[in-house]
Amino acid sequence: MRQDFGVPAVIFATARQVHNPSMQLNFIANQSVPSLAGQTLDVIDPSNGQVFDQIQRSQAADIDQAVNINVAYVHEKGYNAVTVNAEEAISSFFVTSDFGYPTGGARQNDIQGVNRWTRLVRIEPDFIQSGEMNVEVVGREFAQQPDITSPPIPFLPDTGKIDLREQRRQIRLRFSSNTINGNFEMGRVILHTEPGDVRS
Repeated sequence: MRQDFGVPAVIFATARQVHNPSMQLNFIANQSVPSLAGQTLDVIDPSNGQVFDQIQRSQAADIDQAVNINVAYVHEKGYNAVTVNAEEAISSFFVTSDFGYPTGGARQNDIQGVNRWTRLVRIEPDFIQSGEMNVEVVGREFAQQPDITSPPIPFLPDTGKIDLREQRRQIRLRFSSNTINGNFEMGRVILHTEPGDVRS
């Protein structure tokens, strides 16, 4: 143990003087940048008390710059994205599994029925939610085709039903929230479907 600077320091080996230019700058938004004030701090070798490098002396403005670029999500203290100066909504969503209204026989010897779309005519949302949410109808006609997505349909906590006329062969629903203090839990959503038009 040595007491060169008034505090005990354990010396295991002679300290190597490493000069690493990348450590001299702040790392913000994937870039090495100097502090806004242009001030630096000396890096002292504890084995001999000599200055062997300098690093940036960051201040509040540098921290603000870094935090404004890198948003912190603090769920334990609320439901919003917390930045230095404001709170913003956290966009969240979930997507259901595919569902459909099959017609005709699935087995080889069954009589083949008319090949129809599945038409979704009503959604009865069952959510405990804060603020407005949206639902979109997503689906396709054939398995290898791109998705067709409806415009977002907004609904509130007291919305009892959403009437619509969307049809696809395979359908799934995308529920989303992008509201300040937004939060939701889904219960038993009821869907009303019927056979749609004959598919191409």
